[in-house]
Amino acid sequence: PTWANAAVVAALERLGATIHVCERRDGELGDPCMARFQEAVADGAVAFGVQATENRWTLDGGRTIGWELAHQLCGALTDDQATDVPDGSDGSTGRPVRHVLIQVGGGALLTSCAIGLLEAASLGALTAAPAVWAVQAEGCAPFDRAWRALPDGPDIDTRLAAAGADSDRLMAPWVDPHSAATGILDDVTYDWLGMARGLLLTGGGSVVATETEIVAAEQSAVAGGWSADATGTAGLAGAMAAVRVGAIARDEAVAVLITGARR
Repeated sequence: PTWANAAVVAALERLGATIHVCERRDGELGDPCMARFQEAVADGAVAFGVQATENRWTLDGGRTIGWELAHQLCGALTDDQATDVPDGSDGSTGRPVRHVLIQVGGGALLTSCAIGLLEAASLGALTAAPAVWAVQAEGCAPFDRAWRALPDGPDIDTRLAAAGADSDRLMAPWVDPHSAATGILDDVTYDWLGMARGLLLTGGGSVVATETEIVAAEQSAVAGGWSADATGTAGLAGAMAAVRVGAIARDEAVAVLITGARR
């Protein structure tokens, strides 16, 4: 995209990548990078990317994060891990972790992690999957907008079928995406139906972090020793937002995913 992180682009060029900057064409809606990607695949290219709607193997790779998190939450830890996360607690009070907050761009990370947690619960490794929460920035929150307009229905499948039939309206491209968390500025949340299923099955929800919270979360994580940027710490910003709006109590133990590396 035209707004790509310059440091990331430079790193890709050093690794020999061929960079195609995709500007929006007149009358074009949605992410121009995805449009060019789909055109290339239609012309015979092999789909390789992180959007589960385009490359289903993404879900298999991502759900291992859910398995690893479940491994920690159920107390099956090594001695070193147990120092930080004893018996599936928050490491200080013994309270169980009941909420997981995950940053959302295209949606595959949350969808796959939720699948892993639900699988762990179905196999008995967890008593129940923790509530999974989607986190987006106030400058780009198409999933939160769709989630709040999700149709009612007698069951999850009915609701999601109705949502899918109305996806052009519910998941319309976000106008002018902007945030310091550049890695989650997908103007369409491609895997939004998979995300919605994960949230509904676990009893989670959606929160939108302010830009102030996005910046504060990055600063807090870096101060705590993590080498991550605003994208990778956006889940922590979501925890701040969830407490602010009263969705999660201040004294509850939560888990967040800190992803990527600071460049």
